[in-house]
Amino acid sequence: MVVAEVRTPFFNEERGQVDWRLLALVRAEGDELHVEAVSPEVFDAEMAVVDLATGRTLVARDDPEVWARNLPHAFRAGDIVISIITDSNPVEAVAEAPVPDEELPRIPPATARRADGAASVA
Repeated sequence: MVVAEVRTPFFNEERGQVDWRLLALVRAEGDELHVEAVSPEVFDAEMAVVDLATGRTLVARDDPEVWARNLPHAFRAGDIVISIITDSNPVEAVAEAPVPDEELPRIPPATARRADGAASVA
């Protein structure tokens, strides 16, 4: 089971600080998906997300738990933030594959300028 909160920051003038407003609560368990949203346009279960573990793109009906687990990576602007509250089966961090030496960028040696303006290799 995965439970996620969809929130947005707002400035609370009375308190003089940024607070969070809950926009939706997402609960996915097995093949079931429940979304309690403040308004329907706030949240779209047809939004595609990338599963970081496999690299495949999916929507909620494909696998609700995996979809909900990857929601935090789908929003990057900061006006909508998704936090996983509960995850009964968290995925381990995805290890990056090592990059072969032949694919690494080649950086030329630095050049310095002599007093006469000519370049010399440092």
